[in-house]
Amino acid sequence: RALSALQEISYLVGEPTTIALVEAARYGLDALEKRSGQPVEEFKKRSSDYYAILEEVTNVRPNTAANRHFNQELLDKIQAQELDTSTIKATLRQYQSFGGKFALTQGRVIIGDEMGLGKTLQAISAIAHRSMSGASRFLVVCPASVITNWMREVDARSELPIVKIHGEDHKVALQKWIETSGIGITTFDTLKSFEISEQEISALAVDTVIVDEAHYIKNISTGRTRTIAKWLERAPNVIFLTGTPLENRVDEFIALAKLLDSKMGNELSRVALAAGPESFRRTVAPIYLRRNTEEVLKELPELIEVVEYCTWEGVDKQKYIDAVAAGNFMAMRRAAFAAAPEMLPSKLERLLELVDESIETGQKVIVFSYFRSVIEQVMAALGERAIGPITGSVSSSQRQSIVDQFQESPTPLALVGQIQAAGTGLNIQAASVVILCEPQIKPSLEVQAIARAHRMGQVRKVQIHRLILPESVDEQMLAMLARKQSEFDD
Repeated sequence: RALSALQEISYLVGEPTTIALVEAARYGLDALEKRSGQPVEEFKKRSSDYYAILEEVTNVRPNTAANRHFNQELLDKIQAQELDTSTIKATLRQYQSFGGKFALTQGRVIIGDEMGLGKTLQAISAIAHRSMSGASRFLVVCPASVITNWMREVDARSELPIVKIHGEDHKVALQKWIETSGIGITTFDTLKSFEISEQEISALAVDTVIVDEAHYIKNISTGRTRTIAKWLERAPNVIFLTGTPLENRVDEFIALAKLLDSKMGNELSRVALAAGPESFRRTVAPIYLRRNTEEVLKELPELIEVVEYCTWEGVDKQKYIDAVAAGNFMAMRRAAFAAAPEMLPSKLERLLELVDESIETGQKVIVFSYFRSVIEQVMAALGERAIGPITGSVSSSQRQSIVDQFQESPTPLALVGQIQAAGTGLNIQAASVVILCEPQIKPSLEVQAIARAHRMGQVRKVQIHRLILPESVDEQMLAMLARKQSEFDD
């Protein structure tokens, strides 16, 4: 079997694979193979579900340090709250269940957990409970770069009906949502285009509004925030989701707090300057919940891998169509970063969000791409946040000098490099976030690149973010690489 796997991988990285993937893209073949693997592989893929079940059957008590800012009365109230998960297709971790109960108990809240802790699932659990209590209409507003993730997550994790209100047919979708209820999922910009009056918003009786990446609406003077405010004012329940540590940016926190609860916002404005960090956290505890991985995931493996499904938003689709028609495999792979006129490709937008969030939390980042054109685009977009790039034309001594600057920098930065050049032979333990701009042909390229950060001397959890464009050669490559790697491991 090992020999067979080696032969398969040899085929994968050779010229025939290029031809096969071109044909797959041309005819829309689905390369995804769903098959039940060995128990260990199944555990790796669904470890969060298994750990959740283990917590449940062993009655492991939650880590109280994560809830240290709550007074006992509020803590008792949250823990006593029922959470109906009968329409949830997942087992919640205890801290996730607490987050769902927190949202139900308090009504209008900010869930600010670190990346990777499942803020989306916590929000879904809250509205799933409310749907079983009679509520029928919910609204999710998010950046365009994560709308596909939201669609997939709600579909995979719940039985709740979904309406995607985005794209060319968003007016038709909006009318469908108005007529049928369910979860309407839209973007900040699309929401602004809704032709709907304040009276009509009130008549819709939206039970809960969820705003993902809520720090996008921190400025009340922008049209985006003013539009969302109209919906927030008319919804009894609101859930803001953000991984940005808002307690470190008091002005922004107060702006969001005012959108949730004007009285709380005004009170925070009055006491913020006098209160120290701990006092401030206790004051905002009724509306703000933030946990980090060290507090709630004691068993978390050192390597966390996340597939970031982006969208075709901002992409010049014709470039991809032309590449497929021409059978140009490399052009297909690059096409996700081909910008439509005056637009930002979704992959690049998501990359910037990930870098900004990582820098906010004090984490350094490595960005890898196979293509120089993508590297140049990323460098230009990141500006002063980037260091490098490390490409094939950079000498070994220059590469090490760039790495040294990155390692020794007192402020978080993003090191940008070609995966062939920066992905081997360098120790970059200062980075704890790795972003892969596209799947690679050879599994070994990705393994070696990730090992730049995930190696002896690394003291932080390492997060891997794979940027994937749905319904493109990206998905086919991702599926094939996963299958071949699994066969090789066997």
